[in-house]
Amino acid sequence: MNNAGYGYFGAIEEGEEAGVHAMFETNVFAPWHMAKAVLPGMRRREHGHVVNISSVGGMVTHPAVGFYHMAKFALEGFSETLAKEVAPFGIGVTVVEPGAFRTEFRGMSSKQSSIRLSAYAATAGKARDYPSG
Repeated sequence: MNNAGYGYFGAIEEGEEAGVHAMFETNVFAPWHMAKAVLPGMRRREHGHVVNISSVGGMVTHPAVGFYHMAKFALEGFSETLAKEVAPFGIGVTVVEPGAFRTEFRGMSSKQSSIRLSAYAATAGKARDYPSG
């Protein structure tokens, strides 16, 4: 099961390359690397199941959460494609898309862009400042 991930908050224009890349390393590339590590054994056994934890954020979007949505949409596409590729080997793929529940998503486990453009105060800025919980 791939269950790593965290949010990166900021308007798309406010995104910082290093922060976005780091979030993609965890939210997109880590599940890919994990799948690559387990698939050879599953193919040999002709049995197995990959479970990727995505989010409702891979299906709908909100201001200030665009980079997280980008990563979760990528995980959705990865999972759907992988399912079609490995089905002939007896391997299943499930993508779980939970909605909101109490976590540290807006707390210690999240990151924010240090760039804050006043133009986005009413949209992404307002969403960034929304309290956790």
